[in-house]
Amino acid sequence: MNRRSLASRGGASLGVLGLGLCVLGGPAACGSNPEVTSGSGGAGGAGYVCDLPEAKPSSYVEQREPCADHNPLRNAYFGDLHVHTRLSFDAYADQTRVGPREAYRFAKGDPISVAPLDADGQGTQMLQLKRPLDFVAVTDHAEFLGEVLACITPGATGYDSEFCQSYRIGGPAAVQNIAIPLSSPDPKRRKELCGDDGKGCESLARDGWKTLIDAAEEAYDKTASCSFTALIGYEWTGATGVSNLHRNVIFKNDRVLEYPVTYMETPKPQELWARLECECRRAIDGCEVLAIPHNSNLSNGKMFIPEYPGTSSIEEEREQAKLRGAMEPLVEVFQHKGSSECSYEQSSNYGEVDEQCRFEQFREGMDCGDETGGLGMINSGCVSRYDFVRGALLT
Repeated sequence: MNRRSLASRGGASLGVLGLGLCVLGGPAACGSNPEVTSGSGGAGGAGYVCDLPEAKPSSYVEQREPCADHNPLRNAYFGDLHVHTRLSFDAYADQTRVGPREAYRFAKGDPISVAPLDADGQGTQMLQLKRPLDFVAVTDHAEFLGEVLACITPGATGYDSEFCQSYRIGGPAAVQNIAIPLSSPDPKRRKELCGDDGKGCESLARDGWKTLIDAAEEAYDKTASCSFTALIGYEWTGATGVSNLHRNVIFKNDRVLEYPVTYMETPKPQELWARLECECRRAIDGCEVLAIPHNSNLSNGKMFIPEYPGTSSIEEEREQAKLRGAMEPLVEVFQHKGSSECSYEQSSNYGEVDEQCRFEQFREGMDCGDETGGLGMINSGCVSRYDFVRGALLT
């Protein structure tokens, strides 16, 4: 198995994406092409303009041995595309000390130590998979890579700040404090860590992104045995109105952005799609990428509501729908925060009742109807048919 096979087999072996494990996971806009500009009048009504011509899907660009077990009829593979490590703001505050390299080794079958931590900050429990996984993407939150590294790296600017001292104590309060900007439609970085212009965290953030890339490349088996595929990726952590709009962004190969497109600079999903299309597919030869919505069940109807922000015509709506279809061909169905497949508790839902839709429902709430709500990430607010894949498909 290799990265090309996973990308091309997405519809058959992964389908609408689901189960996974969690190993307890920017700076200024960092597109790969300096000629890319932002503004108004972008594709599908996005407030982003790409000056580069459209590009055809890239051909296979990896230099590696063919897989000895290649099956033209396709094989089933089992893995995880949503793994966090100590580089993620929430995971570190929740006592995760496993890094990307250890996470990949764990996925391959090696034991790791995890929380609770001892007095030296070392894990006191050992975990090991009964069966190694076939593929994994460590998708740490891109938004605060620099801030987290500043707070956990002795000697770094900001390490001794009151904010970082509080963050290192950990717990829910630390997560909530650092994550406050993610619920704002106009997020700002903390001046005490990143400076007045927000660029002070950029160098550390780039170091964190390079760590993620290097760890994936080191773990990826490029021999003919094709025993393990490591995919480069990250999480875009949009949470406008405290509703979950997160996406896991997965790259096909090592032709990736110089730095992720993050919520801090790009807080609208339609502009995330536009930038990935422009700065990856158009600007970098061989770069292919997709975004996978996850935990739509906590989105208060915002993930799949049939609206087209920024558009002013049916033609722009079609463009935006086409762009989303290209960038988001998969959806996460299950994880430890419940099912995003279906629910028939909402009076506004369509379709014949399926009793199995009661399986793994994470929360209850009043019906959003045809509106959207907020606060889903703190288990509050309304629940909508647009939180669920079937609800979206039946609309």
